[in-house]
Amino acid sequence: MDTLISAIAMDYPSDKLGVYLSDDGACPVTLYGIKEAYEFAKEWVPFCRKYGIGSRCPRCSSLHRGRMNNFFEVMNSGQSKSSSRPSRMEIINDQSEMPLVVYVSRERRPIVSHKYKGGALNALLRVSGLFSNGPYVLVVDCDMYCNDPSSVKQAMCFFLDPETSKDVAFVQFPQMFHNLSKKDIYDSQTRHAFKTMWQGMDGLRGPGLAGSGYEHNAQNKFGKSTMYIESLKAIRGQQTAKKYIPRDVILQEARAVASCSYEVDTNWGNEARFSYAILLESTVTGYLLHCRGWRSTYLYPKRPCFLGCAPTDFKEGMLQLVKWVSELCLLGVSKYSPFTYGISRMPIVHCFTFCYLTSTTQYAIVLILYGIIPQVCFLKGIPVFPMVTESWFLIFAILYVSSQSQHLIEVLYDGGSLGTWWDEQRIWILRSLIGSIFAPIVAIKKLLG
Repeated sequence: MDTLISAIAMDYPSDKLGVYLSDDGACPVTLYGIKEAYEFAKEWVPFCRKYGIGSRCPRCSSLHRGRMNNFFEVMNSGQSKSSSRPSRMEIINDQSEMPLVVYVSRERRPIVSHKYKGGALNALLRVSGLFSNGPYVLVVDCDMYCNDPSSVKQAMCFFLDPETSKDVAFVQFPQMFHNLSKKDIYDSQTRHAFKTMWQGMDGLRGPGLAGSGYEHNAQNKFGKSTMYIESLKAIRGQQTAKKYIPRDVILQEARAVASCSYEVDTNWGNEARFSYAILLESTVTGYLLHCRGWRSTYLYPKRPCFLGCAPTDFKEGMLQLVKWVSELCLLGVSKYSPFTYGISRMPIVHCFTFCYLTSTTQYAIVLILYGIIPQVCFLKGIPVFPMVTESWFLIFAILYVSSQSQHLIEVLYDGGSLGTWWDEQRIWILRSLIGSIFAPIVAIKKLLG
């Protein structure tokens, strides 16, 4: 509930802020939890606004910590045991003094693919279009919370700037974590991605998407909901049939757009909203937006806007890595591959960054050869590398020293140390071997069904 309360407590006009909780597990305890969290927020939010509290996540504040600890102990629950259930919507609050809070649980049927997180996000977008119809959407995972209440206003500066707002699709926040160890020997913060590579991509046409808010233009086929189509016209500034719609009618329509059959014969998951091309719905959606001419912006302030929960051991980190890399492999061989689809639709240098992401498994080939051939040649008495006295040795030395120096400079520039550099070197080899070997196997299994 940290995510929910910190979102409600954002420094943003309450009448223009809607908070939606997507519960794909349809757990009754989660619904109970959101109601209790809102009751706490009614006291917590005015207090934070009155005294200018910076960290508005209750778990991170010494104020009210005792009361919230008892509440979080109750929230250790699973999900609904039923695999077939109808959609369920419930408005927790619709009073103007506090932000709109809505509980959303979409319909699930065993015979219909639910499209995982991408399907849940698309259902959430349709439901929010009926209730608040905001043109900007901020997506925050359940293991993250808002660390800076002004984060939304910071992002809105890019959307409202007349010089940049015309082609900015989304503003990306870095993924920062609150549970990192002091040394972070497993590089759970993925420093290279969020502090080096994405900042470099921001100098091109922007980084990829990894779960933050952005605005879409309306597409062709969004389904048969007249009410939802009218909401899209309102966002685009087109003329709509303005009329009062009772709350019960909106709830009934929301259940319809959250049904598992609503997306049949539509462009949802294809040209509209979050893509279903791979399970990394955010990554492929951001990539496709860049292919269509949109740009993105990387917002990296000194104070982290959001904090999440990173893997705490080697096993969790490797499982997560294999999942990510296997899906990127599937993107590389799909019809949306950066090598074929993206290279004709994006600037060449920017496209190369996505080509790199989908081909990292090739590190395994080089590392395996490097781990076998020199040792075999040593036993056979065959020299692999030039001797120190030979002229070719200077080329090998320059290449090795320059590559290691580049990595060291990046680490030191980001505030790291020699120890950080060494740990990243070590974990990079492990990740390259494990992720690059097992991820293609997982990808091939998915391709073969």
